[in-house]
Amino acid sequence: MALAAGTRLGIYEITGSLGAGGMGEVYRARDTKLGREAAIKTLPATLAGDKDRLARFEREAKLLAALNHAHIGAIYGLDEHEGTLYIAMELVEGETLEAKLKAGALPVEDALQLALQIAGALEAAHEKGVVHRDLKPANIMVLPNAQVKVLDFGLAKAFSGNPNEASPAHSPALSMAMTQQGLILGTAGYMSPEQASGQATDQRADVWAFGVVLYEMLTGLPLFRGESVPHILADVLRAPPDWTRLPKKLHPRVRQALERCLEKKPRNRYSGIADARVDIEAALADPTGGAVAALVSGKRAPAGGWLVFVGLAGATVATVAAVVVFALMPKPEPGPVVRFPFVLPEGQAFTRPEVSMIAISPDGTRLAYAASGQIYLRSLSETESRPLSGASAGGAGVAMPVFSPDGQWLAYVEVVNGTTSILKRVPISGGTPITLFEGGFPLSPSWPTPDTIVFAHQRGILRIPANGGAPEMLAARADGEVLGTPKILPGGDAVLFTRAAGEFGGAVFTDDTQIVVQTIGAEERAVIWDGGAAPTYLPTGHLIYAQGNTLFGIAFDADRRAVSGGPVPLVEGVRRSSNAFTDAAQYAVSASGTLVVIPGVGAAQLEATVLALVDRNGNVTPLDVPPARYQSPRVSPDGKRLAVEVIDASGEGHIWIYDLAGDSAIRRLTQTGNNTRPIWTPDGTNVTFGSERDGGWGIYEQSADGSRLAERLTMAEEGRRQFPDSWSPDGQTLAYTDADLGNAEWDLWIFSRASGNTELFAGGDANQFSAVFSPDGRWLAYTNSAGSFGIQVQPFPATGVVQQILQSGEAAPVWTAAGNELFFRRAANTGEPMQIMGLEIATAGGITFRNPRTLPIQGAVMTLGYRDFDITPDGERFVMIYPAEAATRAAPQPARIDVVLNWQQEVVARVPLP
Repeated sequence: MALAAGTRLGIYEITGSLGAGGMGEVYRARDTKLGREAAIKTLPATLAGDKDRLARFEREAKLLAALNHAHIGAIYGLDEHEGTLYIAMELVEGETLEAKLKAGALPVEDALQLALQIAGALEAAHEKGVVHRDLKPANIMVLPNAQVKVLDFGLAKAFSGNPNEASPAHSPALSMAMTQQGLILGTAGYMSPEQASGQATDQRADVWAFGVVLYEMLTGLPLFRGESVPHILADVLRAPPDWTRLPKKLHPRVRQALERCLEKKPRNRYSGIADARVDIEAALADPTGGAVAALVSGKRAPAGGWLVFVGLAGATVATVAAVVVFALMPKPEPGPVVRFPFVLPEGQAFTRPEVSMIAISPDGTRLAYAASGQIYLRSLSETESRPLSGASAGGAGVAMPVFSPDGQWLAYVEVVNGTTSILKRVPISGGTPITLFEGGFPLSPSWPTPDTIVFAHQRGILRIPANGGAPEMLAARADGEVLGTPKILPGGDAVLFTRAAGEFGGAVFTDDTQIVVQTIGAEERAVIWDGGAAPTYLPTGHLIYAQGNTLFGIAFDADRRAVSGGPVPLVEGVRRSSNAFTDAAQYAVSASGTLVVIPGVGAAQLEATVLALVDRNGNVTPLDVPPARYQSPRVSPDGKRLAVEVIDASGEGHIWIYDLAGDSAIRRLTQTGNNTRPIWTPDGTNVTFGSERDGGWGIYEQSADGSRLAERLTMAEEGRRQFPDSWSPDGQTLAYTDADLGNAEWDLWIFSRASGNTELFAGGDANQFSAVFSPDGRWLAYTNSAGSFGIQVQPFPATGVVQQILQSGEAAPVWTAAGNELFFRRAANTGEPMQIMGLEIATAGGITFRNPRTLPIQGAVMTLGYRDFDITPDGERFVMIYPAEAATRAAPQPARIDVVLNWQQEVVARVPLP
C-alpha cells in the first residue's frame, strides 16, 4: 500500500513519492533527527516474513552501508516500522541515465567522462567485496553538474538473500522472488551471460553490465532488445554485439574496452573494472588516437625478432611472448608541439595574481584557473570554460587550484581575509566542497598521490591526508626563512621547494632564492639551484623553474639530487607574483607534457622606465618591453638583440636579453648575484658583465642563450668594483673600469684573455672610465674627469700620445661600426638636460675629429657615471631609456592562457641530458 505524505517510518517523515522499482516503492522523506532529506525504499512483505532471508539481507545491507564513495548513492540504514521494512538512502536528485538516453546517444567525450565515474564507483565497491549485479541506466543518476551517482548498489544480491550463488536455482537472475517482483523485466538486457544462464557470478558480471551501459551511451540504442524476456536473454547468451552502430571515429582504446567487457565467457572478459578504466583514461589522454594508431600501423619487427617464439609454449610462455611482441613493435612517434591561446571570456579577470591561478590535469586534457572569485574548468577539446560548482567565494576569492592524480578532484585555497585561508577540495563535476585544512595560510598546494596533499605554510612544508586530517611536518621553517611551492620527488622520500630569506608575510620572494631538496624525516637539505623559484620536476629528467619572467630548464638527476650542465631559457614572458608574498609563477605542466602559462610581467616596478629606438631626427619607436628600471643597454654586434641591466625592487641588478625584432619577450639571463653593465663579445655569443658574487666583485662572462653558466674573468680587490667597458675586435682584450666607489677613484685596466693577466692602462689623479675600442682596434676612447668630464682618445697598445678631444662635460663615448663617427652624451652645466652629440672622425695620418653636432633627442634618461644608451650597427638609430608614463604601474596583463601541447619535446630537444 502506498504511503501518504506525513507518514512516519521511525525517524523519517514521508514528504512525497519518487516512484516504484522492482524492489518496492521509493519515497522522498525527511530525517527528523538530523534534518536532512533522504530516499526511503520500502521492501516487500514477503521478505520480512522470511527470517533466514531477512537475516542475510541485513548482513548484506550492513556491508553496503560501509561503502563511501563520491559516485555511490549512500545507504543510511535498514529498519522496520509497524511491519514495513525499508531502506533509508541518500536522496540523489537529477536525471537517470535511462531518461537521458531517450534523447539518443551522448557525445563521445561526455559518455567517456560519465563512464569513468561509473567505473570508479564499481572499482571502489569491488575492492570492498561488493558486486552490484543490477547495473543499468535506471540505476545511474546524472546530477545537473554532470556528476554520477550509482544507486541500489548490491541490492540484487541482498534482496535474493542467496547464501550459495553457485546453485542456478537460487541465482539472482532467475530466483522466483525476483521474478515475482518484476526484476527480470527491468534488467534482462544488462545481465551477464552467466547470470542469464543461472551460473555463479562475481565482479565480472558488473564488468559486462558496464560494457552494455557504455555501448548504449555511445550508440543511443540498447545492446540487446527483444519481444520478451526470453528473447532478450537468448541474445545475451548467443548474439554478438553489433559493432557497426558505434561512432565511426571511436578511439581504438574505447573499442578495445568494449570488446573485452562484452566477452561472453567470463574468463575472456576483463577480470576487473580497473582495466576498462585505464583504457578510457588512455583514450581521453590521447584524443586523436595517434599513439594507438602508430602502434597498429607500424612496420612489423624484423624476421629475426620472431625467432624468440621458437619453442615457447604454455600460458606463462605466452605472456612472455606478448611482452616480447610489444617490445619489438615500433615505438609511437610523439605528437607535434602545438600552441594555442585561450582568451578569458568577457567579464572574467585574474584577481589573485600574488598566488598561483592556473592548473592542468595530469593527463593534460583539462585546465583550471582562478578568475573573478571563481574556479573555472575547461576541457582542451572544447572552446568554452565552465564555472566549477562549489568552488567560488566572494570578497577575497579563491585561487591556487591543483588537480588530484586521477584528475577527478580539484583542491584549491579560499582566501578568507588577511589572516587566514582554507584549503578545500571539490569534484570536477562540482558539488559541495570539503574543507581539508584551515588555520594560517596554506599556499601553493600540490597533490602528489591519491592520499596526500602537500602545501607551504608559515610553519614550513606540511602534508595532510587528501580527505583532511592532522598535518605532518615535512620541512620546518627556521627563523629568518620562508619556504614555498613544494613538490614531492619520484620515490616519495624527498620534497623539492623554494627557500627565501626573510619572515613570513614580508616581501621575501625576490629572485635571490634557492631551490632545495630535503629528505622527508630528516633535517639535511641540498641546495639544487641558487636564484630560482616555483620549481617543477619533469619525468624527462629536467627541473623547470622561474627566474624573473622566464622559465628555465636544467638537467636534474632526482636520484642523486643534482643538476648538470647550465640552465636554458625555455619560455619568456611568464607572469609572476604581483608582490613577493609567494614565489608564484603562473605556469603548470602536466605529467603528459602539456604546458599552460599566463603571460605577462605582473611585478610592479618603482622608478620605471621604458626602452626605445630613436633615429637621428629624434623620432621615437618604443620597444615591446614592460616598464622596469633599465640601465646600460647594449646592442649585439649583429644588431638583432639587446642586453640590458634591470634593477629589481631590492636595488640589485640582473642582465636581461631582448630580441629587437620583437619576436619574443624580454628574458632574464643572469641567475644569481648583483649584476651590472653588460657588453657583448665581438662574435655575439657571450655577454660580459660585472657581478658581486663569490665573495666580492669581479667580471664574468656567460653565453647569451643561457646554455652555459657564468665564468669569472677577473676579481676585484676588497672594497673595489669592476665593470666591463669594451672588447677589442678580436675578442682577446677587455678594457674595464676598476673603481673604489668610497674614495671616488676610477681607473682603466686591460684584461688579456690569452694570459689571464690584468694591467693598468690609464690612471692617476683624474678618473678614467667608460672606455670603448675603435672598430679597427687601434684606439681607445674613454671618459676623463680632470676638472670636468671630457673625452680622451689613446692609441692601443698605449704607445702614443693621449688626445684630449673634448673637456666640456662630455662622457660615455661610443664608435659607430664603420668607425667614422664618435657619439657621446654631454651636460655642459649641472642641472641642464643631457644631450647626445657626435663628431666625425678621420684616420688618415693619425686621427682627427671634426664637425661636432647635437642630435634632436629629447627627454631620455642619461646618467653621469656610465653610458645609458647605445647605437645600432648601421649607425642610424640609438637605443635610449625614457621614463615610463605610469612609473609605479605594471604593464596591462592579457587575460589569456597560453597552451602548449607536447611541450616536453621542446624541453628534451633544448636541454640536453648528460
